[in-house]
Amino acid sequence: MVTGIWALYVLGIIFLILIPFVFYFIKLFGYNKLAWIISILMLTMVLVPAFWYFNQSNLYSKEDALADFRYIGYDPKNDFRIVENSIEGVKNKHQESVFLFDRQDVKRIIQNIQQNPTFKHVDQEMDFRKELGRENSSKIIRTYHIKNKFIVETYDMIDEYELKTTKTVFKTTSDSVFFTKIID
Repeated sequence: MVTGIWALYVLGIIFLILIPFVFYFIKLFGYNKLAWIISILMLTMVLVPAFWYFNQSNLYSKEDALADFRYIGYDPKNDFRIVENSIEGVKNKHQESVFLFDRQDVKRIIQNIQQNPTFKHVDQEMDFRKELGRENSSKIIRTYHIKNKFIVETYDMIDEYELKTTKTVFKTTSDSVFFTKIID
């Protein structure tokens, strides 16, 4: 996958280098407007994906967060705030976010977690990625409690090659919710 990213970088650099040559070549035949249009289109083909890649953390919205919370089965009823967000990668994505929820929502969600049939008390944090690897093909949701944290983990094989795991941590002592999503 890293090779593919480098190939895109090289292709983008080649496009950027070719733009002036294409511009002057077309302009040489007297097509000034066409030279500008094609040059701007080539520049756009490089800048739009680059902008998206380097700003994907800033493009994560409340609607995206709500979709992630609905995916795990626990969504807030009141308004919340995205305090911190970091998304890295294109095909292999790693996201870490911190949300500030309403205290009532945190309490309600913790009560729902405790009522989940898969809920259990454990001594140490668990990790689906280490336990299951890529062996299971169905979606699994696990809920557990450790110290003052209530954790919801999901494991889902999106297709034959992509694995999506999420981990959401609700603390009894805080309104902050910690969310991690890995797709690879």
